Amino acid sequence: MTLLFTIVFILFSFASSLYAHKGDLGHYVVRAQPLGEIPPPNIDGVLTDAAWQKALPVSGFVWKDTPDKPASEETVVYIVYDRHHLYVGFRCYDSEPHKIVNRITRRGGDVFYSDVISFFIDPYHDHRTGYKFVSTPGGVKDDNYRYNDSEVDFTWEGIWWVEANIDSEGWMAEFKIPFSNFRFSDAKKQVWGINFERFIRRKRETDTWKPPGDHGGFWTRMSALGHLVGIEDIQSGKQVEIYPHIIGGGTESEETHISGQSDIGLDFQYRLTNKLRVSGTVNPDFAQVEGDQLEINLTRFPIRFPEKRPFFIQGNSVFATPLELYYSRRIGSRGDILWGTNATGKIGNYTLGIISSRTGNWDYFGLQKETTARETAGFTVVRAKRDLFEKSNVGILYAGKELAEENSRVIGLDTSIARGENLILTGQIAQSWNTGDGQLPRAYLLTITRGTDLFNAEISMERIEAEFSVNQTGFIQKEAHRGWQHVGTQLEYTPRLAVLGHEKFVIGTGSRLSQGLYTAPYFSDWKRQHPNLQINPRFDPDLLLLSNSVWSRVKFRELFLERVDFIFNYAREAELTEVFWTREAKLMFRTDTAKRFSTTLQIGMGNFYNFAQKYIGEQRSFDIQSTLRPKNNLTLELMLAVAQTSTPVGEIDGEFISNSVRVTYLLTRDFFFRLSTQAFWGQTHYSKKETNLRYLISGLIGWEYSPKSHFFLAYNESRGTLTRSPRLENRVIVAKVSYLWNL
Repeated sequence: MTLLFTIVFILFSFASSLYAHKGDLGHYVVRAQPLGEIPPPNIDGVLTDAAWQKALPVSGFVWKDTPDKPASEETVVYIVYDRHHLYVGFRCYDSEPHKIVNRITRRGGDVFYSDVISFFIDPYHDHRTGYKFVSTPGGVKDDNYRYNDSEVDFTWEGIWWVEANIDSEGWMAEFKIPFSNFRFSDAKKQVWGINFERFIRRKRETDTWKPPGDHGGFWTRMSALGHLVGIEDIQSGKQVEIYPHIIGGGTESEETHISGQSDIGLDFQYRLTNKLRVSGTVNPDFAQVEGDQLEINLTRFPIRFPEKRPFFIQGNSVFATPLELYYSRRIGSRGDILWGTNATGKIGNYTLGIISSRTGNWDYFGLQKETTARETAGFTVVRAKRDLFEKSNVGILYAGKELAEENSRVIGLDTSIARGENLILTGQIAQSWNTGDGQLPRAYLLTITRGTDLFNAEISMERIEAEFSVNQTGFIQKEAHRGWQHVGTQLEYTPRLAVLGHEKFVIGTGSRLSQGLYTAPYFSDWKRQHPNLQINPRFDPDLLLLSNSVWSRVKFRELFLERVDFIFNYAREAELTEVFWTREAKLMFRTDTAKRFSTTLQIGMGNFYNFAQKYIGEQRSFDIQSTLRPKNNLTLELMLAVAQTSTPVGEIDGEFISNSVRVTYLLTRDFFFRLSTQAFWGQTHYSKKETNLRYLISGLIGWEYSPKSHFFLAYNESRGTLTRSPRLENRVIVAKVSYLWNL
């Protein structure tokens, strides 16, 4: 522990002497024009306002993946601003406007089923963080937050407006973005990073204003943006946002009759400065959050599901580390969330974040609770990260869960060091301590990656000590009293082939040498749980294990088949009862997602270790996901997953089916209806035949009647059983109204 804090002190103390920043803005510079006395543009998707006449046009787009090739269609961008808002206009010319792809989806849906324009902004001008704003020809919007140069936080959601319009020359879009969305310096004259992109769906062509540089890659890097100048004397706007909500409805379960209830709650956000915000919640409700997908899981570890709750997705990227020491879904998994606070921001070269939350027994009904137990616990997460050089950083994170008589805590130090455009070193050291532990176990991670448009290479080293435990606050797929250490390499060759329309053809290979780490309790616990089993004489705790993988990916630009993936794994593994070789092959096909009907098909087969039976069996899987869009505002999604397992002699011992149907209909971009059904059937033939049935039905009507102000009417029903007649577990119908109040 002393060593860890010593390293933190040294790195943070000397960080300021390491920081450097280039002052040259380069050739890609855009000047935003102040509106002054000119009225701001009316956001209607038509670029006829006098404000746009003052803007300096930006053009000269090129293909993103082949920068020496001019874009096939011309794009022109205009930028103006007033004291509180940034206005961006796009004119997207199209030689075949009747072929523009324009699907209507919810905000945050997959807008890339349509034509798309987008722009990136780095208001803090640190060349590592920023925002992306997106619109389709139908005015469907999306946004996200960028951090660590190229990583993406898709959960960020700002308040802004966009309208778009298709005409005989192509299409146009107008954006109005309040400066209150951004974190920027207090300087009178601002210099921001900026870039623009356009995606022409039918051509699968991505055009960009500023080429990505030698590093290439799919994600736009904040360090590779152009520059926006001319912005002066701006204000961030409103300082306080309050979101009260009211809910009411009824619930029924197997143990209780129908009962009606109502409740209130409150969320708030306070902007301390342009760069630092505090948010909080009291008695939050997540009635509108869709339930997790029922999935087939043949491993011993739980599935990691994404965070969907609005309060906890705010600023989540601040707390991201290479090893997931903080996993927000741990908060509230065993008890009602009474309250929570969250502060994130940037002060100078420091990124800061604090989360505090309390769970317990709040007497109100909730949706899809996994257990009736309501744990009283306090959660605290603290994060600090210091920028180094131009694109590097060092950070520290603490996460703790406090119960009445026990606790679980972890602290970690992480760093990302970038050299030039293509070389990145990522490292982390972490230490956990829990009530009853007689030691302070650690975890170590080091990864070195080098990527260009033609090659990607990686070397990684990891050591997770046997008693390292973070799953009260974080997420690592790990057994108690068992760890591992390994060293691995990966190499990819990614040429762009003319025959594929200059799309990448990827072929890669990887190898890993690993060793298990065990403590005495692991063996004693295993013997107590399995008294009739013997440890395999070939098992050795010091055994070295080798795994190898090869993979390939092909993307097509103008064919009905959009993508094909293949992967093959061959590995030596060790469990107490077996030392064995595994093999697994997967093949995936995806058709053109621009079409009204598209599908993704995946087939897999291989052998695996059956943890329930402690023997090596075979597995076969088939997954298909299809999407049908009979109308631009109607989407039907179908998913079917089938898996079958068998014994070493080929007898079937497990059959599993998971399927879902989801229908989404949008009356407008802000008013939608969604109905989804999920079913899971699993049957095992071990010592006796057992059947597991699960059903989920959910319906949701949603209306965003003003920015971040919503009405939801939700229905959820779950049924499950180990027999043929699924019994009711929970049924809830609830209405919720929330309103954004700016002060």
